[in-house]
Amino acid sequence: MSGESSLISISTPLGDDVLIFRQAKVKEQLGQPFQIDVELISDDEDVALENILGKNVTIRMETSEDQPRFFNGIVTEFFQKDNKDKNAFYGAVIRPWFWLLTLSEHCRIFQEKSYPDIIKAVFSDLGFSDFEDQLTATYQAKDYVVQFNESDFNFVSRIMQQEGIFYYFKHINGKHSLVLTDDSSSLPDLGQVNFFELEENSKHHGVEGITSWHNHFKVRSGGVSLRSFDFELPTKNLDSVTADPKTASLSSLQRYSYPGKYAERGDGDQYTKLLMQKENAGFEQKSLSGNIRTLYAGAQFSLFDYTREDQNSSYLICGYQCHLRGDALRAEKGNEKLPMFEFNATAIPANIPFRPEQNATKPKMTGPQTATVVGKSGEEIWTDKYGRVKVLFHWDKEAQGDEKSSCWIRVSQSLAGKNWGSIYIPRVGQEVLVEFLNGDPDKPIIIGCVYNGSTMPPYPLPANATMSGIKSRTSKGGGGFNEIRMEDKKGEEQIFVHGKRNIDTRIGHNCFQTIGNDKHLVVKNDHFERIENNQNVEIEGDSVSKVGKDQHFSVIGKDAKSVDSELSLTVKGDVSETFDAGHSMVVKKDSYIKGANICIEAGTNLTLQVGKSFIAIESGGITISSPGKVTVESKAAIKVDASATVDISASGMATLKGSMVKVN
Repeated sequence: MSGESSLISISTPLGDDVLIFRQAKVKEQLGQPFQIDVELISDDEDVALENILGKNVTIRMETSEDQPRFFNGIVTEFFQKDNKDKNAFYGAVIRPWFWLLTLSEHCRIFQEKSYPDIIKAVFSDLGFSDFEDQLTATYQAKDYVVQFNESDFNFVSRIMQQEGIFYYFKHINGKHSLVLTDDSSSLPDLGQVNFFELEENSKHHGVEGITSWHNHFKVRSGGVSLRSFDFELPTKNLDSVTADPKTASLSSLQRYSYPGKYAERGDGDQYTKLLMQKENAGFEQKSLSGNIRTLYAGAQFSLFDYTREDQNSSYLICGYQCHLRGDALRAEKGNEKLPMFEFNATAIPANIPFRPEQNATKPKMTGPQTATVVGKSGEEIWTDKYGRVKVLFHWDKEAQGDEKSSCWIRVSQSLAGKNWGSIYIPRVGQEVLVEFLNGDPDKPIIIGCVYNGSTMPPYPLPANATMSGIKSRTSKGGGGFNEIRMEDKKGEEQIFVHGKRNIDTRIGHNCFQTIGNDKHLVVKNDHFERIENNQNVEIEGDSVSKVGKDQHFSVIGKDAKSVDSELSLTVKGDVSETFDAGHSMVVKKDSYIKGANICIEAGTNLTLQVGKSFIAIESGGITISSPGKVTVESKAAIKVDASATVDISASGMATLKGSMVKVN
């Protein structure tokens, strides 16, 4: 069996003529992988199926032009059918290398890369290089793009569909290439294509052209509206609307979606424009068929000689199917009149931008995950001005566990106001609970922390199950902590406050404390109190103060003390009192002064007075005066000595009495 002279043949790794081409059905779609279902014949019933699976094969078809057309791809399925007439029948499914990405699945993060760079990185990581970059738009680097439990094919496809990027394939002998583009107007133009009605034995027999042409119109939405939110500029208007109704009466029907995946109004306008172009690309569609062997999905052409003049215009082929029949099939009884080749396709006007449908869906994060907080080497706390942190997700095999392992992730707090609220920054090594806004893997947010085998609770459990509170850790280096702890065990209830260094309490108005029993205050160094107004202290029992060293007491104004009972003062050393002004002491009962030596010194006058009797001691003399009797008595001698005169006078009788009186 030989296929050397056939107009259609296949080349496989098994060698020439081992497999003979019988027929093939080709399906192409702009922005989708192609698929070729091939039937093959062989006189070898024992072809090793595994020897062709995953291998590169090429179908060659002669055309009416000088150059043949090739269909190249990878054999992704190969199977043997029933034998017939001593021939073995085989089948194969041929797909592009891009389809192989459906077999590769990842969980990973791309940072600071544009979408085209991400696409090319995925291709390169898998060892694929047969692609061309014909993108014309400018694509900004994205902070954070996540692929999660997702095939590389779906990941790349959804990115392209989101951004309006699509692709088609170029085939040459032994190879095919994927061509990335975002501008359908720049796709290859095959020039003029004739239309004619196909009638048997007509004058067009053997001529290639379009033999069937159908118009199809669909009502579409008249506009697209998006809204987004950027936490860094929470009041910024990020609404974007694009309206381009193809049916004026339906202009009020618009598609609104939230949230938009952008932080700049200009980016939102670009997305609404792309979505509007997707809508309009489905407004007008052409269905065509014929026998032209050079058309393919991604090619432009100009229709000529159609019966309706307004249809003679330029079009872009979006979907394409063709049926190739080899000599082996057409030689079979009953198949002699079957055409070697025929196709049918769908097309849109070439002046309508093509955009791919969003049929590759983004994975939804169906619940929270845990992750480990990471940061720069040597740092215990790694955060930015918003209190965000970075994490290492447990599923991320490529991250290094450093500050580049994720984007900055916001941390939920119990309160968050304008310069007020609560704040807690998860630290490096802690396990945190991560949720995802709207289930979007690109929008993580930390909602809490959890303990694990490496980071255990601050109080041994379950022994201390009644304890609750907050305990921090000194940074850097640890060793110390601040703590507020509550013990709820019955009979041992306690609120415990510990400050590793300082505790500052500031109260704007009143402070009230009620203590049901004792209060103990231990200050291991100095104790300072400043009261800027009055102080009132009321002690219903005893007051005991003990000063280990000196005590200094200063009163700027008056000092008044009132003791309802006795006042006892014991001083083991000297007592020194200095009064800058007068000193008055009133004792309503007895006053008793006792000392080994008592010295009373007055600078001008010292007066001792009882009623109208007094002794006045002045710097110039001493006066003793009494309205009554003055008695000077001594058990021993009394000596009156004066350097000058001594005068003794009496208004009445003067008596001088002694056992002997001597007058000199």
